[in-house]
Amino acid sequence: MTLRLSMLVAAAVALIVGAGVATAAINRGLPQTPVWLDDPAHESGTAVDSSAFATQQRGYYSITTQIHSSGLTPGHRYTIWWVIFNDPSACVDGCDYGDLDSVLETGENPAGIGVHFAGTFVGKPNGKVEVGTRTLEHAKVGCQNSLPFKSLCNPVIDAAVIEATVFIRDHGPATEEPLPAVTDLFSYGCKAYTRNGEVVVSYSETGYDCANVQTWHLP
Repeated sequence: MTLRLSMLVAAAVALIVGAGVATAAINRGLPQTPVWLDDPAHESGTAVDSSAFATQQRGYYSITTQIHSSGLTPGHRYTIWWVIFNDPSACVDGCDYGDLDSVLETGENPAGIGVHFAGTFVGKPNGKVEVGTRTLEHAKVGCQNSLPFKSLCNPVIDAAVIEATVFIRDHGPATEEPLPAVTDLFSYGCKAYTRNGEVVVSYSETGYDCANVQTWHLP
């Protein structure tokens, strides 16, 4: 492993293993994008509220996003996920969940899509969230052992070129039990993974009906 790659991986580990996400004042001077309620088909176009937004900042070898939003359930465990599109020109009619679903159905991945854990937090009493997360070129920290994303471990190749969709997933009421390894967090506490109202993968008969609740796209 090269020195540069070692440094990038170490930085990613520090971000994820530390607080999971970084809580900091949102830089409102950065390019902003709306935050949407996560419809299974990603076609509703319903904004969380008029004040919700996310930012993006592309730096050397990385892309960072911060979110200012509301409407989350107090006391619930949430995880954040990067969906990376390394070759946006290979997406069909813009990069979105449709391209991800196509990869899961066909096994073909022309856009070089990768899905990576980005952080975790517990919902505040007021239901609001202000957090930030960063993903780094060539860093595979956060790849999942859980289906359906077990094989989608493609890292960011060029932070200046990629597009990304980021989503927040609700895992139900937080407990005092230790969290599992980073590689097993997508299915943590969940009954199943569903898309478009259909069960794609079943995890546990007694789990929570986990759901992707908010999302934003970084063009």
